[in-house]
Amino acid sequence: MTTFHLTTTSLFKGVVKPTISYHIDDANSHLLIIYDLMNCSTKLNSIINQNDEILDIYLLETILNLGKYHQRYFSGEANFPPYGLRKYITEIFSERYNNGIKEISVSLNFWKRLLLYAKRLKSHAVETGVWNHYQEIELPFANALNKMTTNGITIDLVACRSIRDKSELARQKLLYALDVNNVGGSKPIDLNNWVKGYGFDEFFPAGRDSISMRDISLLEDKHQVFKIFQRLEKLKRIENFVDKIGSQNTIKPFFKTMGTATSRCTSVNPNIMGIPKVFRPVVIPSRLDYGIVECDYSQMEVGIAAALSNDKNLIEDFNNTDVYEKVGELLFGHLGGGSRSKAKIIFLGIQYGLSQKTLAKRLELSEEKTLRILNRLFSRYNALSKYLSTLEKSGQENGFARSISGLKRYRRYPDRIPSYWEKNWLKNYPIQASAASVFKKAIIKIYQELKREPFRLLVPHYDSVVFECPLDRMEETTEIVVDCMTHSMNAYFPSIRPKVSVNNSNPSCWNSEGVSRSIETFLDDPLFGIDIRERQSSNVNWSEYL
Repeated sequence: MTTFHLTTTSLFKGVVKPTISYHIDDANSHLLIIYDLMNCSTKLNSIINQNDEILDIYLLETILNLGKYHQRYFSGEANFPPYGLRKYITEIFSERYNNGIKEISVSLNFWKRLLLYAKRLKSHAVETGVWNHYQEIELPFANALNKMTTNGITIDLVACRSIRDKSELARQKLLYALDVNNVGGSKPIDLNNWVKGYGFDEFFPAGRDSISMRDISLLEDKHQVFKIFQRLEKLKRIENFVDKIGSQNTIKPFFKTMGTATSRCTSVNPNIMGIPKVFRPVVIPSRLDYGIVECDYSQMEVGIAAALSNDKNLIEDFNNTDVYEKVGELLFGHLGGGSRSKAKIIFLGIQYGLSQKTLAKRLELSEEKTLRILNRLFSRYNALSKYLSTLEKSGQENGFARSISGLKRYRRYPDRIPSYWEKNWLKNYPIQASAASVFKKAIIKIYQELKREPFRLLVPHYDSVVFECPLDRMEETTEIVVDCMTHSMNAYFPSIRPKVSVNNSNPSCWNSEGVSRSIETFLDDPLFGIDIRERQSSNVNWSEYL
């Protein structure tokens, strides 16, 4: 018997029930065809356990097309093209709606065609070598995440009220700071006009002629204008989050288990994973006797790069010390003067393909000195340098890059010469996607170990596991979580010793390094560390705000 279960929110645009179930008495032995297991009804738990095979169309389509529909391939186009089942349903909806049919009826023929389509997806996944990744990682991760996030996330409504009351004044203070720096407004175009007008276009990412809001976090220490824009962006994100949740005390975000081209999990409605660090204390335990803990892989991608490249020196440094401190001392001869942060910039720059010129500007060094530093770095980590070059070459030849678990990210036009952007992701995809596989394996193992315990996963936050558990069992539970994270890393990379940092010093809320009053601190003084006392606004009277 074949059973179908589709979540319809993103497929049918609300013209049918939120979920549609159907079954066909055929020769298939307990086959479940589903669309987006993670966001299906929890009532399916018993059904899922009864089936011999599950074909999740959302996961299979995403895996088989990973990277092909990246928005960078469609820049300038009015609409982002749908594909697969979503495209088919959209076409049906548009045709019938335009003909006056306001509700879609699903025929038997539709289910039979869907069965054939799902089986073709499986065959394609087997042929291209990604079926094991689907079975061993994506499907069990979606199932584990579904079951561990059933209870939702508790929100501090008092903190939300404070954000609503104080955010406007905080914004006006930041806008004043922009004004005295001669920035025309708070939009990206205003930032880029200022950048070009003052000659800061040297900070444009390589291959681009503008700075996006995503870039400014790397530029905060270069000029206070970048810092101001970064804080405005944080304010905007938390305001959107608070508006989205309204007066809900408990929220259940929509998790997209393969939300990025590197297969990272993301969240929407609301975007719990996008909350800035300073505003994370809006998340609180669901019960007074529970506490929140965050366990985070430290320098995860550096360790994975070391293992993938089999760079003996980098493996040794990762296993025995803080790599950024080690490299800072190696390259700059001392630990002070921001050496560690400079080393981090260099590592990220190498991984993300920053040009020598861009690196030089971000390090505030000449290009000649930056080149000498890079040569010194690669003389120690020679295997890493060769590995990154090999990735770019093989990716261009094959038309895709591959992770440790076999997942592939494809170039949409493999016969064309790779763009600068494609060359970058061909080098960083194997590292980032492998990190995503390790993390998902950790979540699967945590579920297996703690599914019968009073444990609630709150946020699968990229490289960190945010959870709540009883206060009197916090130490024991944390130890299990750390063990699972360590085990999942070593299962793929036995040569490295994983580092997992634990933040449990203040379990009264989700926080950064135990700081629980960061919301009030930010809202009361959004200009902290930004000195504008000697500057006067030329055209606006801001006295009422300061």
